[in-house]
Amino acid sequence: MGQVEEAKISCLNLLTRHRELLVSMLRSIQCLLDNLLASGFFCEEDVEIVQRTITKANQARKILELVQCKGEEACEYLIFVLYKVHDAYIDLQPWLKQINYKPSRDIGEMKVVNTDPSKCYRH
Repeated sequence: MGQVEEAKISCLNLLTRHRELLVSMLRSIQCLLDNLLASGFFCEEDVEIVQRTITKANQARKILELVQCKGEEACEYLIFVLYKVHDAYIDLQPWLKQINYKPSRDIGEMKVVNTDPSKCYRH
């Protein structure tokens, strides 16, 4: 039974434990906001709160704070976006491997769209 508990660490706890790393490496804020809004985890007001925050680091902090207030499923969805939108979050791919992230069935069926504007310039 201990193995099962180890295998499924709370996504909320992962975001708390790795907050400093995430704040320093989250760059494509708009892509996260677009997906959190489209999935229903964020409302327009949440998006506006984040967008009113000036620096990328503070925007990342605000996203993490809001997502964590919304619970485990919202936290997993945020990690799922980082996992699915590989190009926009390339710097976080080693972290996803380190935590051995595998999406749950419910989250894995949710839609994610890469709205990172810089994807247009990558070849």
